Amino acid sequence: MAKASAAYSCSSVSSMTRPGRQKRSARPALIPFNEAGAKMSNPRWSIRSFVLLAALSTALLLSAWARPPQQIAQQQLDVERGLRPAPRSWWKPSQQAKLSLTDRMAFHHVPGVSLAVIDGGRVAWARGYGFLHAGNDARVSTETLFQAASISKAVTATAAMMLVQDGRLSLDRPVNDTLRSWKVPAASPDLSADVTLRQLLSHTAGIGVPGYLGYPAGQPVPRLLDVLRGAAPATSPAVRVERPAGRAYAYSGGGYEVLQLLLQETGGEPFPGLMQRRLLQPLGMTHSTFTSPLPETWRQRAAEAHSAAGQPLPGRWHTYPELAAAGLWSTPSDLARWLLALSGSANAANNALLNQATMREMLTDHTPGLARWYSGHAYSLGLKLRGRGQAFSFGHTGINQGYRAVAVMYPRTGQGAVVMTNGENGEALAQEILRSVAAAYHWPDEPPGRGAELIWLPVASLVLLGLLRAYPPRKRGRHSLKFSSS
Repeated sequence: MAKASAAYSCSSVSSMTRPGRQKRSARPALIPFNEAGAKMSNPRWSIRSFVLLAALSTALLLSAWARPPQQIAQQQLDVERGLRPAPRSWWKPSQQAKLSLTDRMAFHHVPGVSLAVIDGGRVAWARGYGFLHAGNDARVSTETLFQAASISKAVTATAAMMLVQDGRLSLDRPVNDTLRSWKVPAASPDLSADVTLRQLLSHTAGIGVPGYLGYPAGQPVPRLLDVLRGAAPATSPAVRVERPAGRAYAYSGGGYEVLQLLLQETGGEPFPGLMQRRLLQPLGMTHSTFTSPLPETWRQRAAEAHSAAGQPLPGRWHTYPELAAAGLWSTPSDLARWLLALSGSANAANNALLNQATMREMLTDHTPGLARWYSGHAYSLGLKLRGRGQAFSFGHTGINQGYRAVAVMYPRTGQGAVVMTNGENGEALAQEILRSVAAAYHWPDEPPGRGAELIWLPVASLVLLGLLRAYPPRKRGRHSLKFSSS
């Protein structure tokens, strides 16, 4: 297999062989070395294959790097002028003409957008649009900070897998065996509190508190232990096991706050410093920080949060002490470096962030079938997964008060993008931007939009109705069929 550069800010990704057939019960998304290893049992074939693969990979990557500025400029223009609204209904696809990014920003009342496009295994270009604050003349640049929201979970999961790789953490040991200052409690005596790191990362630990609302300016901000205990000044419920661990997928920001404490106590230093030293700094993410509150020198270039009507939030933004779940400030270019580092690990690049065994664990699907079918994506150890073959992608989305973000990477094609916005309606806008990028750069598939997801609602309702008719609830005792929210 050809090897790629480890300079993730402008790194290449090696060509991947076709993955082998995957088992249904455990779905490792990438196994890039199995077929190549089988074919290379013959020494002559080994040398010949290596030379051919290396030459092909080098030619493809050089052609990507050698794209003339005119082509890059044209593709950028195609992205900026190629937005289409999502169809209003699944049975009536959108036939509207392409619209400009600035028009769609105005339509969605989103003052500022920042975008980084990945192509050929490197950041092809990045650009900011609009303003840091509605009614202000300070413009968004590639160095403007946005709240990454729940993308913080995926970045934190990466650091956790690095500690697993180093042998300092175990995926399957109860975290209460390691935690010292606080232990995960169970909501009732019939529930076990023996949750594992694997379950925390995959949202299958049965822990409640799906998300956090943050703290407006002027309100007291709780410490991590206050958040975990649900004690004042925290306004969120206590973090505890509320359903049997390992049985269902239930998205949990609370579970990632347990992870924050676990990493902090394992690393022996505050969480922001640990993340800076172990992950952000080595990847060259110089415009990213978990420090809370945001330092004054960083506040000057931070985009401010806005409501769905495009009005600035009082106090500029909410503060999130729930750092692992929602506390990262970053830029699309920095998050693109992180995506490329994971892609390099999946493709066995030189000096990869994670080795293949660890990356395989991180990309293994842990989502129960019904939740995966209904949501349209799978969830691994910290990452959302979609598609198969060339269309396989990983990434995450983020929703904080007044901010929306999305990051996606196709490791087999070296393509991807990161979009960050400072408006409540930024999610719909980000999906329109991704569809425009997908069309301009010929992605293997199109990111799902609102119309694509609406098809699941009537179908899921019919299936659930049929299941309830086939397995009616008992008149006494527990129901014969349970559904967990995701």
